[in-house]
Amino acid sequence: MTGLFKNTKDQSETEFHLTLSHSVGSPLEGRYPLVNADAADVENFARQIKLNIMEDKRQEFADLINYPINVTLNNKKTSIHSSEEFIQHYNDIITSDFKNKLSDSYTKYLFSTSMGVMLGNGEIWFDKFNDQGFRIYAINN
Repeated sequence: MTGLFKNTKDQSETEFHLTLSHSVGSPLEGRYPLVNADAADVENFARQIKLNIMEDKRQEFADLINYPINVTLNNKKTSIHSSEEFIQHYNDIITSDFKNKLSDSYTKYLFSTSMGVMLGNGEIWFDKFNDQGFRIYAINN
């Protein structure tokens, strides 16, 4: 949609262009138009992430990450380079507070952009990497 916005105070005009980039009300297949993947696959991956965190399946969760990944350790951004290194720091990354935030998160009708899919309120972001399938690329702990 394109149009012209007219400010009633100073009568200035600004042209605008709106583009639909995400649609919650779409059928299942079209819910994530900017992620090159089937909606059921996106939501299954989100469920897998949440299940692994809630059940402390450390190795399974670590295997879902695209390394290296930046996380916060001791109030400092740190780069983790492997699943082994992630598991060593698991309790400092996946804290009880972090788990609580994700415990009520939905795994359907997720927010997505051209940068990927958000789980929770931005605690976890993931996307489809061609050679690896879905992978977590951001953990905002």
